[in-house]
Amino acid sequence: MNIKKLNITLVNPLYDGNIDYFPTGLCYLSSYLKKHLNDKITIKIINQSEISADMILACNPDLVGFTAFSHTFGKATKLAEIIKSHLPETPLLLGGCHISMIPESLPSVFDYGVIGEGEQTFLKYIKNILNRNQKENAHLNGLYSNENAVGFQRATLIEDLDTIPFPDRLNIDELETIIKSEHPGWFNRTGLRYTQLTTSRGCPYKCVFCQPSVMWKKYRMHSPAYIAEEIAYVQKMLGINAILIEDDLFTGNKKRVAELIEHLGKKNLSGKIIYYVAARASQIDEEWVQLLKELGVVKVEFGIESGSDEIAKYLKGSKSSVEINKHAINLLNRSGIGVFASFIAGSPPEKAEDLEQTFKMIKWIKKNHSRNSCGIGIATALPGTGLWEHAVSKGLIDINNFDWELVSTLKKFPENASEMIYLNEHIPAELMLKKIKQLNFRLKLGTPGEFIKAIPRRMKKLVKRIFNS
Repeated sequence: MNIKKLNITLVNPLYDGNIDYFPTGLCYLSSYLKKHLNDKITIKIINQSEISADMILACNPDLVGFTAFSHTFGKATKLAEIIKSHLPETPLLLGGCHISMIPESLPSVFDYGVIGEGEQTFLKYIKNILNRNQKENAHLNGLYSNENAVGFQRATLIEDLDTIPFPDRLNIDELETIIKSEHPGWFNRTGLRYTQLTTSRGCPYKCVFCQPSVMWKKYRMHSPAYIAEEIAYVQKMLGINAILIEDDLFTGNKKRVAELIEHLGKKNLSGKIIYYVAARASQIDEEWVQLLKELGVVKVEFGIESGSDEIAKYLKGSKSSVEINKHAINLLNRSGIGVFASFIAGSPPEKAEDLEQTFKMIKWIKKNHSRNSCGIGIATALPGTGLWEHAVSKGLIDINNFDWELVSTLKKFPENASEMIYLNEHIPAELMLKKIKQLNFRLKLGTPGEFIKAIPRRMKKLVKRIFNS
């Protein structure tokens, strides 16, 4: 390949039309490649829901990398097929959560799948192309193809996450749109300038429905100094005053958060930014509440999952119970911190009485504090999880003939049982869907006070949609 600079296009096909987050993984890839190969490459990131092949072709790519979750896997594959028909010699790679969980699903249109943590693998792949050693890529750890499936090995993890530069947010054309997008459910207010920020990878817990502990293999954290430096950067460069910490578990270490608060104080950033974080209810005590309050956290997300102790333990393990969850919520609410509680309905052992306990728990959470909110979805068998293994063992999934839209229930609530893999063995699917749909409608409307308060925001969104259409 006779190229002065390798032209790389990275593509994130969004599931729907909401451009309200940047693709963290692709932005990390971009910054990592620029750190090591800046004078030898150009990188363009496309982050859209309505991505056409023409958008990608207009970049004149020498290489195209796609990222996909299971619910966008079909979209990425269709785009790749069109690109391949126009540029048959251009390498196409697929990375992200889906292919990392189930490499054997790699469609033949892709030359390789980048499995797991992608920075080092992708860098070595690009170096081999630049050095005209493409044959070495066939044996590169972390790079999966249908030809090397038998001897495939994952790449070693990056032990020191601080060696990775901040994600390349400035490479996103829609960055200002994302920053101005409204998220009252996270921050309890509107009119903010927000961004995502990652302070760790992975999760030490192994919930039966969740992919991160499998995807990342090991729980690793950025240092407090690194995190504070990135917060200072986004605040200065982008005017950020609200941050979604997108870790699967932010509360991994008290000392780290205490030191982060200290670093932010030295940078004169105390009280200037509010935060939304995810935590584990069993961890929360008075000391954690004080730390979160001091940091500026306004809302904490808990995966409560069920109001039934039996079902919560099935989904999350032994250290989960209604008593533990209520205690954590009470501690946070007393300090003025709101809670978002997520729930899962339709897991294999759930019975009607368990579901009723969940409804009661949601009602209690909503009444406990005005800033509390809840969400509930259908149990989804995502690749690599315990629920996936259960579905395969029950003959509900045939990997050789599977419609990946059936696992898009996290993004699109199913209208009927034919639009999902239904795992429950005790409650008819149509009845389950009806109950959850009714509950979600009530949760969306909120209390009469919440509904009235939200009218201006909802009207603003409606007007925006009308003019955009």
